[in-house]
Amino acid sequence: MTNIILVIVGVVQAGVLVWQACVFARTLKAINHQASIMQQQTIVLRQSVEAFVNKERPILRVEPLRLEWPVEPGDIAVNYAITLYGSTEAFVEGSCARLEVGDSGKPPADEEWRRWPPMRSIPDVFVPSNEKKELRAVGISNLIRSEIDAISEGKKSVYFWGFVEYTDVFDRTRKRCTRFKREWKFDIPNIPDLYGTRPGDWYRCGAPEDNSET
Repeated sequence: MTNIILVIVGVVQAGVLVWQACVFARTLKAINHQASIMQQQTIVLRQSVEAFVNKERPILRVEPLRLEWPVEPGDIAVNYAITLYGSTEAFVEGSCARLEVGDSGKPPADEEWRRWPPMRSIPDVFVPSNEKKELRAVGISNLIRSEIDAISEGKKSVYFWGFVEYTDVFDRTRKRCTRFKREWKFDIPNIPDLYGTRPGDWYRCGAPEDNSET
């Protein structure tokens, strides 16, 4: 009789262990499923935050305005516009805009670009309510007639280049940078229009990183 009771107790204990193992397995499966859902929700949330930041964060773009040609010997300068895209502020950390004459199709190198003087009259902060600012680039001094003729003949070009570094409200420790490098090219080489001017436009030149936004 005692042996029978022991057998029954052993069977019952085994059944309890099996039932506990099944419950544990189901619980572990539920926990893993819940963890997977939370992980997916975290990814979706992170993507949503990144999308919001990318939409709202500021981007500064620099574009030179029309170059009136021909010019007389002496000093010349170019007006340019800095435009804020986005709905939050951009805090300027550094800048420069240069105007130079060089061989056509050979934009100047910029190993020393961070040492240039800053842009004149650039605001410290760009705000959405005042998203566009027109400035004047540092001009080319003492341009002589032979240089003007070489530019008109396509042997030399006028180059406009520089950078703006800035931070935003989402990360004041990370500097973003807009770099630009443009070459002025005439629409029709060496042929003025009816008014004696030379219509043309600014075209990107240099390496990809010379015209980039980070």
